[in-house]
Amino acid sequence: MVKELEQLKKKYNEVEKRRQELAQNNKSLGGRVAHSKRYKQQRDEARALIEQQKQQIATLVQETQRLREDNERLAQKLK
Repeated sequence: MVKELEQLKKKYNEVEKRRQELAQNNKSLGGRVAHSKRYKQQRDEARALIEQQKQQIATLVQETQRLREDNERLAQKLK
């Protein structure tokens, strides 16, 4: 009976130790997940900003082209 009790205590201690190891692993993975989410958010924000800047550049290129054409037209009128 005492021998069985000792075996049960030993198994319980092993299970408890493993549980604590798993808890520590979960804790450290939580930090990695948070970092990954933060990185993805920063990446998505940067992509959105790049897209917005591309649209602004396209608009400015069109406006520049229009102004050049207007300048050429006005220069022709002055001649």
